[in-house]
Parts: sequence; C-alpha cells; structure tokens
Amino acid sequence: MLRHLTPFIAGSVLSSVILTGMHPASAQPGAQRALDLLDVVSTARGLGNTPIKDGGGNPPPADDDGDGVANDADRCPNTPQGAPVDNEGCSASQKDDDNDGVSNDSDICPNTPEGEAVDGNGCGDSQKDDDNDGVANTI
Repeated sequence: MLRHLTPFIAGSVLSSVILTGMHPASAQPGAQRALDLLDVVSTARGLGNTPIKDGGGNPPPADDDGDGVANDADRCPNTPQGAPVDNEGCSASQKDDDNDGVSNDSDICPNTPEGEAVDGNGCGDSQKDDDNDGVANTI
C-alpha cells in the first residue's frame, strides 16, 4: 500500500522515492538511504524546506551564494555564508558606503570626505585626533 511519496533531488534530476509502511523508519532499506541522501543534498545546497518548484511549475530563481537574494537582483555575489544581507544581497563586508576603500564592517570612520586618503581603519586625517585634544589633526 502506498503511504508516502517524497520527491527528492539528485543533481538536477527530480525523482521520487515511494515508501511503504506508516513511518520512514519502516521503509525499505533502499528508500531510507534515498531519504538520507535527500537530507544531505538539501542541506549542502541550502534547500532545506525551500520548494523545488513554485506553484507554476517553474524552478525557483538561482541564488548561487545562498544569501536569499536571486542572482538577477544580487548586487554582491559571493556573500560570505551566513552573513546578513540587505535587500540587494550585500553584507557589511561587501559594502563601502563612503567609498574610501575600507569595507563598512572594518571602517571605524564612516563618512570619510570624498578623495581623502585613509588608513587601514578607514580614517582620514580630517577624522583623526591623535593627541585627543578634541581637534582633528588637519586643523
């Protein structure tokens, strides 16, 4: 008696594993191995509970770096795994809002004036106060 039909993906081939019995543990040994493979492939590809196809039968949009933003809308490919991203698919380590050459996650001096040379922390002379007198070095 057919009790459970579980789709799984292996490579790019959509297949089906037919299980018998009330619970996957009572399934045929080959079917259980297929379910184990499904878990491994889903985890490795970041699929988890993501549907393999949408309601219209189309595959979901590609998201090569797994950041949740489809490739065609992702302005920052190759996001580090698990890094939070904005709606454009960019993590703090991939953005440089003041264009000083130091990524936001490392820049301790945001809003560097355009064209000003900076140190490794993203700070230009106009942003530094080396003698702690409350006056920037350039004044």
